[in-house]
Amino acid sequence: MKISTKFVGISAVLVGAIALISGGSSLWRNHIEATTLEKYAQTQRRIRLTTLVKSQLQAEMLELKDHVLFRNLDEEKEEDADEDFNALFDELKALTPVPEVEFIRNRHEMFEELEENLMEAITRGDRTTLLDSQYDFRAINGLSRDIDFFLDKLVQQAKQQSQQAELELRQVREIATTISYATIVLLILMVLGVFWLILRPLIHSLKQLQAGASAIGSGQLSHRLNIHTQDEIQQVAQSFNQMAENLTQAQTLLQQKLAELEMARAAAETANRTKGEFLANMNHELRTPLNGILGYAQILQRDPATPAKSLRGIGVIYQCASHLLTLINDILDLSKLEAQKMELYPQDFHLANFLSSTVDICRVKAEQKGVEFRYQPGASLPTAVHADDKRLRQVLLNLLSNAVKFTDSGIVTFRVELADSPASPVLNSPAQSQRLRFQVKDTGIGIPAAKVDTIFLPFEQAGQRDRNSEGTGLGLAISQQIIEKMGSTIQIKSVLGEGSTFWFEIDLLPASDWMTGQAIVNQKVIGYQGDRRKILVIDDRAENRLVAIHMLEPLGFELAEADDGQAGLDLAIQLHPDLIITDVHMAQMDGLEMTRRLRQLPDFATTPIIASPATLSQVDMQASLDAGCNSFFPKPIEFNGLVAEIHRLLKLQWIYETLPDTTDAATSHGNEPNENGDLVFPPAAELVALYTAVQGGFMSDVQQEANRIKQLAPKYVPLANRLLELSQQFDDEGMLRLLAPWV
Repeated sequence: MKISTKFVGISAVLVGAIALISGGSSLWRNHIEATTLEKYAQTQRRIRLTTLVKSQLQAEMLELKDHVLFRNLDEEKEEDADEDFNALFDELKALTPVPEVEFIRNRHEMFEELEENLMEAITRGDRTTLLDSQYDFRAINGLSRDIDFFLDKLVQQAKQQSQQAELELRQVREIATTISYATIVLLILMVLGVFWLILRPLIHSLKQLQAGASAIGSGQLSHRLNIHTQDEIQQVAQSFNQMAENLTQAQTLLQQKLAELEMARAAAETANRTKGEFLANMNHELRTPLNGILGYAQILQRDPATPAKSLRGIGVIYQCASHLLTLINDILDLSKLEAQKMELYPQDFHLANFLSSTVDICRVKAEQKGVEFRYQPGASLPTAVHADDKRLRQVLLNLLSNAVKFTDSGIVTFRVELADSPASPVLNSPAQSQRLRFQVKDTGIGIPAAKVDTIFLPFEQAGQRDRNSEGTGLGLAISQQIIEKMGSTIQIKSVLGEGSTFWFEIDLLPASDWMTGQAIVNQKVIGYQGDRRKILVIDDRAENRLVAIHMLEPLGFELAEADDGQAGLDLAIQLHPDLIITDVHMAQMDGLEMTRRLRQLPDFATTPIIASPATLSQVDMQASLDAGCNSFFPKPIEFNGLVAEIHRLLKLQWIYETLPDTTDAATSHGNEPNENGDLVFPPAAELVALYTAVQGGFMSDVQQEANRIKQLAPKYVPLANRLLELSQQFDDEGMLRLLAPWV
């Protein structure tokens, strides 16, 4: 039964009972009151009629006595009085059918008879004496007393009946009041009955429902509601029970799925950990032999005893090893992209030279395809900025190369400009960053609308199969990852058949300490001034120790070596070296633990320590600095960088070997002197690696190539010195203009 039906039924019964009791009591009270009031009215009327009858009789008797005494009876008046009396008496008899009325009637008839007799006697003259009059008065008074007695008795009876009627009326009203109170009490009892029979079970059921819902909501899915009210609450309770049952089944299924996912996650983590360990080991194991190859290539390039013919071969070895190192870094970039561990290594660089060198690389490809290449640098670009130039160049080269690759004819436009107004307070403050907008626009084949949303996913390519064969499909995915690391995203707008536009905006900090002064580039470090310094090299790989030793021994350093951290710690305490170069990851004791222990000794609190791991990781860098290392210099070791780091830490004064300027040498290929002076250029094969390094903006590689060319023959020294000078100024564009005609 529905709750509403229960309430309607009970309410109907309650209203009916109240109406019956109230209506019945009202009808009964009204009937009793009417009857009682009617009785009361009759008694009052009887009293009034009795009084009138008594008054009328008294008046007739007085008239009769006057007639007896004074003989002045008015017969017409007497007749009227008789008629009035008869009317009153008839009315009284109708209201009071009691024997007393008959007695009064008899006495009145006797009075009438006496009256007639007296009147006849008086008329005849029989009643003349006083004695006769007295006798008549006694007869009249006797009748009057009898009539008064019965009339008084009637009045007394009427008064008693009136009092009885008043008493009954009061009793009726008291009973009516009692019934009203009883009705109210009954109403209250019926309301309480409704509450007890309906509302109390309803409230109890609602409390059970609330408690059950709270229990189920708190996770007690085994809880069940036991409600049997045969109404909507029972239906809701059954729905809650069904929901709890469904949730229990769903939770069981979810727990099974979670267990499967946990197993899959554990397997994936194990696989990722295995892959990470493999990549880390591969990185370490590949960088270690490359350190030996690149290191000894640099050592042999600096060795005066190396013949010119061998120098060319050594240069090829160096370039091949450098290319292999680049491939290793690309593989690590892919793994970092998958693991979301792409890292940035910002440094100061000259923005204009950076952009010009990037443009020159892509302009060559565009000209080879017959595509017009436009470079549009904006006004008020910063001179030098602080960012990861290699990653930024990687992104720009990818976007520009794609634009050239997918444009068969037309224009490729590269525009760089300030994203904010030059008058902006941000730009006027040298301590704050500037927002630059890089945009690459082409008139190529465009990208289908269905491919625009997926173009930045790994292994996604939007072009045709013959064009896609030139790439792996990772360029845009890696580029997007790099730009996101820089705090922005690459945007795209493309129309199929009309071309595409890629752009991004990044905030670049100004270079903190930018100097463009020239360095001494025509000198070779052969030693240093002052006392002989001791350097301790710690590495678990003998080839790595030999590279460092053979690089530094010719400069006059006293070298010592150790094959693990414990041996290095003991040897350092014994020798007290001026500088320590240590690997990070070693078996018995790693370089960081050795560094921490050395820093606890007062004698080694300020000893310079260079961490040189075979990995390039931001984690290793920060851990090395936290352990107490002064510098982080990863393998493969680059000679000029190592020398500069030693100079910074030990404050040495280098001794240089001044090389002769052979400016009068004949130019190669039979050419006349040009605008750069009488510079002699080697064969084109010797310049390929140098030109590639310039195009990539790798200044350390440019300097290594310039030093290698300097060793080929004395006549190439002026050219090498000029290249070194331009590299110190980061003038990529100048170097490209210098080399382009000869490559």
